[in-house]
Amino acid sequence: MQMTSSSSFLSRLKTITLIASLLRFTSTAGAGPDMAVPDHFPADAIQLKRDYEAAIENATEPIRARYIADLKQLLTEEISQGNEPQADAIKTELDGLPGGSGISGDTIAEFESKLIDYTWSWNDVHTVIFTWGGLTRDMDLKWKSIAPYTIEYTAATGESGTITFDRSMQSATISEITPGGVKRTMPMERTDH
Repeated sequence: MQMTSSSSFLSRLKTITLIASLLRFTSTAGAGPDMAVPDHFPADAIQLKRDYEAAIENATEPIRARYIADLKQLLTEEISQGNEPQADAIKTELDGLPGGSGISGDTIAEFESKLIDYTWSWNDVHTVIFTWGGLTRDMDLKWKSIAPYTIEYTAATGESGTITFDRSMQSATISEITPGGVKRTMPMERTDH
C-alpha cells in the first residue's frame, strides 16, 4: 500500500517528534565537563560519569544527525511547495538543536529564505519579487534553486538562464539566453534596502 503525501508527512513528523523527545531527554540526563557532582565524589566516579556522558553523546549523535538531515529535507520540500508557515516552524526547530542551525549560508534553504519577498531590479526598468514555490510577483517567471545563491529561470517571453547572487544578497549577475539565441549578462541589484 502506497502512503499518500500527507500520511507520509505525518508518519515522518511522528518519527521526528519521537527523536526530538529522545534527544532532549538525553541532553538533560547528565552533565558535561562542568557537571555538578556531589561533595566527596571520588575521582574514579567522576571519570565514570564523564565516560557515561560521552557514551550517551556518541550514541545519540547519529540519531541527532539523522533528525537534522530529515528536518532539512522536509524544510526543502515545504519551501518548494510554498508552505511558508511550516518551513518557518521547521527552521525554528533546527535553530533550537545543537548543531542544527546548520541552515548556514551554504544551503539552498537558507539562500531561499534570504531571496523570498525582496525586490530585485535590472536595466533600471525591470523589477521582480521572488516568492515561494518557484514563482514571482509582478512578472511571469518561473525559477528554481540549483545551488546555494544560484537559480535557474524561464520567462514566459522565452528568455532563460541563471542568476547568481552574491553572499551579501545585495547584488547578482544574470546570465541569459534570449529566444533568438543571443547570450547576455546583466547586473541585478536588490532595491528594497
